[in-house]
Amino acid sequence: MLFLSNFILFTFREFINERPFLIYILVFGITCLLLASMLIFSLAKYREISLNARLEHSKFENQRRQDFLSNMSHEIRTPMNAIIGLTDVINMSSASLPPSIKEKLDKLYSSAHYLLALINNILDMSKIENQKMLLAIDPFSISSMIESLKHMLEPEAKRYNVNLVINSLIIHDVVIGDELRLKQVLINLISNAFKFTPSNQNVYLTIKERNSDNNKIIYYFEVKDTGIGIPPQDQERVFAPFEQIYTSTSKSAGTGLGLPISQSIIKLMGGDIKLISDIGEGSEFSFELTFNAGQIPEINRVIKNNFIDKKKILVVEDNDINAEIMVSFLEIKDAIVDRVENGRLAFEIFEDKGDNYYDLILMDIQMPIMNGLTATRQIRMIDTDYARTIPIIAMTANSFIEDIEKAYEAGMNRFISKPIDVNILYETLNEIFKSKGASS
Repeated sequence: MLFLSNFILFTFREFINERPFLIYILVFGITCLLLASMLIFSLAKYREISLNARLEHSKFENQRRQDFLSNMSHEIRTPMNAIIGLTDVINMSSASLPPSIKEKLDKLYSSAHYLLALINNILDMSKIENQKMLLAIDPFSISSMIESLKHMLEPEAKRYNVNLVINSLIIHDVVIGDELRLKQVLINLISNAFKFTPSNQNVYLTIKERNSDNNKIIYYFEVKDTGIGIPPQDQERVFAPFEQIYTSTSKSAGTGLGLPISQSIIKLMGGDIKLISDIGEGSEFSFELTFNAGQIPEINRVIKNNFIDKKKILVVEDNDINAEIMVSFLEIKDAIVDRVENGRLAFEIFEDKGDNYYDLILMDIQMPIMNGLTATRQIRMIDTDYARTIPIIAMTANSFIEDIEKAYEAGMNRFISKPIDVNILYETLNEIFKSKGASS
């Protein structure tokens, strides 16, 4: 064995001595291979680190943008709540307003809602870009939605001096989906049609059931105008963000976000908006959506009675004007109202008044000293059934999904965004008080 080892060693040395150049090449090649492997590994690691850094930077930038939009939303919605709310209070409190004053109030109200719509469009676009737009899955009535659209859009049609003609064929009325987002799309399409339709002409809304099978219902939606039409080369552009056709007229003013947002919503719902248009012949926007059949619970039906009467409500709001508006809304319905300026005072007065004094709390979120989330958590921690179950409704100018989730996590029962829609406020309170009355 020793002889064999010496022989192999001698042979290997002889091989090296006879072919030194080949050995150098071999060693050089192995060295290069090792260096190349180390380089590839280092590059891969660098790319991984660089990608992670870019990802973290992207997350940081997205969060900064989200924070900016959230703050912007809050700062703009707060005075908007005052403008819209005071207009509502004046209209509701003064039955004998002169026609000229009533007309000016209507214009102020329309302008305020137009500005609010622009804010909402910018926020919606941010949600879509960040894939944070979520759809509700609730039963709703197609016929009730049509009636609501009619009441909402008739004043705008009058302002543009056009006629809104609604055609519907409904077999299965109640379906499951996101009524609010669907209405948003239809309002966008119809409002655009109003802008580009000549005076005394028609805008048509068609909603009809196409087919139903095994609890699946297909509805067809179409908005058609008799306006100026869209050139073929511009028909794809109208669905791109911030693109506007015919920007030379004041009637076409806007952000250029309505159609892109509408298309994104319909795609989330499983449909696709199609456009047919000819110059001078008008435009037709249409889409199909498939719904599951649904049934509206009794509590969600239209409530005509005033269940707010004589209810004791605590309003927690740091802004004096917004508090004045909320108190006015509630006192018009004969509620008994207390108001405090921050969450700490809300917690203290809730404890001082004792069990079963208040029927409901309307709680602002962003307040000095103690915010609404903290105040709600402290109230829920009181060891009584009353503190654990009293309805607490969030009122806030922040409307991102994260804000809603935080409100529910803190123990709030409902969420109403500012500017406060007085009809939504009354509906929400009536539903809660009717439900409590039925369960007591």
